[in-house]
Amino acid sequence: MFEKINEMYQRNSVLASFAVAATFAAASFGALNLAEAAHQVRQFFAGSNYMYSTSISVSGKATRDIKPDVARMNFTVSEEGPTQGASSDNVSAKVEKIVNYLKEQGVKEEDIDTQSLNSYQTWQQMPPCEVWPCAEPKPKGFETSQTVEVTMSIDGDDALDFEKIYGGVAALQPDYVSFPEKGVDDIDAIREELELEAIADARSKADEKAKALGLSIVRVSGYYQDMGYGGGYGAYDSMAYSDGAPMAKSAFIPVGEQEIEVSVSVNFDVR
Repeated sequence: MFEKINEMYQRNSVLASFAVAATFAAASFGALNLAEAAHQVRQFFAGSNYMYSTSISVSGKATRDIKPDVARMNFTVSEEGPTQGASSDNVSAKVEKIVNYLKEQGVKEEDIDTQSLNSYQTWQQMPPCEVWPCAEPKPKGFETSQTVEVTMSIDGDDALDFEKIYGGVAALQPDYVSFPEKGVDDIDAIREELELEAIADARSKADEKAKALGLSIVRVSGYYQDMGYGGGYGAYDSMAYSDGAPMAKSAFIPVGEQEIEVSVSVNFDVR
């Protein structure tokens, strides 16, 4: 009898252990399924636009009145000679004279740059060809030309008398002197500063709108930049004269201010 009771006890213990293990496994499996389901839901919403379905668009702007700080011009010297070397020497002598004058007036050597240097053969003028065969063209010599660009400071402690310098160069009689231009030396640096100011302006406006909606900014979903000049001028403002010719004497060149404006448009996702 005791043997049967012991057998039943062992059998029930095994069943009880199996039941406990099965219950624990089921609970664990359910917990895992629940955690996996929660993870999938989070992934779904995080990877979709559901949480970022609301967006606001704002524009920011920054302007600055700037005064041109540099002026530039260029001149060209052309000379002929019986040989290429002779024509080049003639050009070099005249250019050197003008460059020495510029240095005497305070223009820095690094601000005097040769833009082009050309030399080519010239030909004698031929009479009209009335009877064949026509006479062959005969070489005349060589012509050499050199174009030099000059940049001068017109603002600050190192400002130069641009009007005087321009007139002095014209008086040395190069073959061509361009109309003077005035502008800003480093316009890109000013644009970058204004862009950051415009972005800060846009962010401030976006914060106000999001707060009014009871939302907060989550991320930037779009950005566009538009740069321009409020006064309608370029980086350099060309100055022309009524007679269409370079000035031979000192003339007044007004140095006015220009307004530079940078605008940005930014899209912010909010929730």
